[in-house]
Amino acid sequence: MERAIEASLVAIRADLGDKADDALAEGRLLTLPAAAAFALRQRSSHAKESIGWASLTPTETRVAELVANGKTNREVGTELLMSPETVKTHLSRVFTKLGITNRRALSFEAARH
Repeated sequence: MERAIEASLVAIRADLGDKADDALAEGRLLTLPAAAAFALRQRSSHAKESIGWASLTPTETRVAELVANGKTNREVGTELLMSPETVKTHLSRVFTKLGITNRRALSFEAARH
């Protein structure tokens, strides 16, 4: 088991370079449920639908829910362990898939959904 952990740490350091220590420190702060949710988001498959709520990936759905509830991109990013720019990208895809153009419309659509 220790060898597997050590091999994982070596791989992380190789992938992230100078950022590895910061990423590992952030990871240690996660609760088990938050870590599990993060891992599931990284492995989830994309939906087969191309439009509507069923077309959203699990991460897009969670971003949409949080934004519809009034959270800012920064707040969503903090909760979902991503940058505000990544949140913005997910939100743009949500808007396209739902055929809407702004947060107000998203709140309305979320309430209807």
